[in-house]
Amino acid sequence: MKRKIQILLLVAICSHISITYSRELSEWEKELNIPTWVKDEFRNRSLNETYEYYYTMNPVYIRGDFDGDSEPDIAVMVMNKKTRKVGIFVVHYKGKNMFLLGAGEKIGNGGDNFDWLTNWAVERKGAVGLGASDKVPPKTTGESIFVEKTESASAVLYWDGDSYNWYQQGD
Repeated sequence: MKRKIQILLLVAICSHISITYSRELSEWEKELNIPTWVKDEFRNRSLNETYEYYYTMNPVYIRGDFDGDSEPDIAVMVMNKKTRKVGIFVVHYKGKNMFLLGAGEKIGNGGDNFDWLTNWAVERKGAVGLGASDKVPPKTTGESIFVEKTESASAVLYWDGDSYNWYQQGD
């Protein structure tokens, strides 16, 4: 009998811990993960009226030197509030430039909705590996954004000095 009580008590404690730590985070708790200067630029440009951060992707943002100016840039996952299309906002250091990839804006084979995206990461600058097409791989001046749908396709999003481009890596 004593053993049964101990087991029931252990199950109750574990259930309480599980419920406590698996609760949904509030909007402001989620926003704590995004750099303040990015949130400020988002609000200053009234982008928060059309887009919301897309917390389904983990991490919700990545940091790299995407434009090659030796300053940190941020790429953050967003979703268009009206169309529900998912994409990436790339914010160059301190908001000097912002670019929308997806979320209603078509880029390469990724289309205008990145809801297919399962992984993303920062790739080092320089020569990009040979891709799925016969196109010559680019040599990037800054870091690039690797995007992937697991076991399906991948690409590199890179800055060419004027705009972001799509280079298909795998199919």
